Amino acid sequence: MARRDPQRLEDIVIACTTIEDYLARDDLDDGVLFDAIRMRLIEIGEAVKALSPTTLALDPTAGWSDAAKTRDIVAHRYFDTVHGAVFESARNGVPHLRRSVERIISEHF
Repeated sequence: MARRDPQRLEDIVIACTTIEDYLARDDLDDGVLFDAIRMRLIEIGEAVKALSPTTLALDPTAGWSDAAKTRDIVAHRYFDTVHGAVFESARNGVPHLRRSVERIISEHF
């Protein structure tokens, strides 16, 4: 059974919250932590790519395209992935996306 948009939105919130929890740790040079954040960014991008155009239109400022592009870079160019770029996306893009998705869930689902 295919996942529907409300489930995918919840997946995004969970992944965003998990990334924010990871960032609260002290040692961001930890390779396992870096890999965990990268994996969650991939999950977010996959969920975003599967959302319907109708759901994406509910908040065009959410950063959907950035999330999808980040997924592609992290998944396909993993040897070129720069720690700073991953953490920048996690620190700045993820909280904004989480807030947008939570607002969409509360107002529309």
